Amino acid sequence: MHIAMTRREDGSEAENTDCRTIQMLCMEGDIDGILEKVMSGQAVKKKVLRRALDIMIGLSLKGYEGKAVGAIFLIGDIEGIRRHTSQMIINPFKGWKDINILDEKQKPTFEAFCQLDGAFVLDHRGFAHYAGRMIQVRGGMDCDRDDPGRRSIDRNNGTGTRSRASRYITEMTKTIAVSLSHNGEITLFERGKEIGRINRRVMQVDQKILHRFIMSDPEGRDRQFKEININKEKNITHVE
Repeated sequence: MHIAMTRREDGSEAENTDCRTIQMLCMEGDIDGILEKVMSGQAVKKKVLRRALDIMIGLSLKGYEGKAVGAIFLIGDIEGIRRHTSQMIINPFKGWKDINILDEKQKPTFEAFCQLDGAFVLDHRGFAHYAGRMIQVRGGMDCDRDDPGRRSIDRNNGTGTRSRASRYITEMTKTIAVSLSHNGEITLFERGKEIGRINRRVMQVDQKILHRFIMSDPEGRDRQFKEININKEKNITHVE
């Protein structure tokens, strides 16, 4: 079980009857297990998927400028994604060929553009091609009047539609979808099936272990990716 941790949800110091523990807002899910489920035939590099997950985890825990957000990363089949999506806004990446999610300096760019309506599109190497793509799902009960065979879905319509859109696009294309709902839940889809889920929750953490972790990196340079054991079950903790 992997857990990503940051400050408390309300930003305040919650009262705790047990002086040895502290409440932390966490992300709970087996990240390594999810990455292992990625089909061997996929061209998507796992380090690209892992970086997308890191960004989604940060947005789930902290939001963007203090506000909860929802977003979709589509990674892989650029041509297939283009056929099943449409551009909602002017593409901010048009003319830019070297914006890569693996470049740590570009992290603020990806976080900012996740606020746009529609999906974020990356190729298997992590290069950004589009932001603001609307996934067009054929079939379903909620149809457009102009085209009863098509249902258009964007990420502002809630967790259900976002998940259905992610499931559909991965069924129709060789793509991995990472979906973040406004309630902080992260879901991954491949070949039309859910392959993993990471949930946000509040948990109790031993203060001594947390203190030892912070003191091992007082300037916080590597805190996001360090790992420590927090209990006898050897849960892994990532701290933002």
